[in-house]
Amino acid sequence: MSRTDAVTRILFEAFSAAEVRLFYLLGYAAIAIFCYGVYVQLRKYRRGAAFKLDGGLWARLGAMLSSVLSHRTIDRRDAAAFARAFSGIVLPQPGDRPVAA
Repeated sequence: MSRTDAVTRILFEAFSAAEVRLFYLLGYAAIAIFCYGVYVQLRKYRRGAAFKLDGGLWARLGAMLSSVLSHRTIDRRDAAAFARAFSGIVLPQPGDRPVAA
């Protein structure tokens, strides 16, 4: 087996040289698309105006906490279904715990 035919990764074991090149080409293209998306978001952020917030940090955090805990927008919907879903998020569930080895 020559040095150029050596399989460096098990993933490429059954791939031809062209398939390996295509794999890396697609991978680099995905990275480039991701980087472009980050650039677009940063460009939009830099063009925007500063957001003016009312009150201090602690006042805003308190208002957020009271809004979340009061569930004031839930009264118009099925509150019992929401309570079941919310308790599944807040309370620890046996299925969410990692399995000990």
